[in-house]
Amino acid sequence: MDFWEFAFVFSVTFVLPLAVLHLVLSYRREKLKLRQGPSLGARELQQLIQQAVEEAQRPLLARIEALERQLKALPGGHESAAHEGRSSPPSPGDS
Repeated sequence: MDFWEFAFVFSVTFVLPLAVLHLVLSYRREKLKLRQGPSLGARELQQLIQQAVEEAQRPLLARIEALERQLKALPGGHESAAHEGRSSPPSPGDS
């Protein structure tokens, strides 16, 4: 068996099956990536959650500030609100 026959038999026996196996595994890997879609890292996910929470809190914080300004604008409102929160006598309608 000369060199070229040996090279041909070697390539058909070993190299060709390995190349086909590599192609099949590469195809399956890419197919799996496409099926899973883009993945997020932990840091990206934390940033997205933090941004969503900040956006959701923004109108609530603005409303709280507006209510606090209204409360301070009432005559004696700040002191009476503080006392109401601690101990308020039951109203006549409460049972």
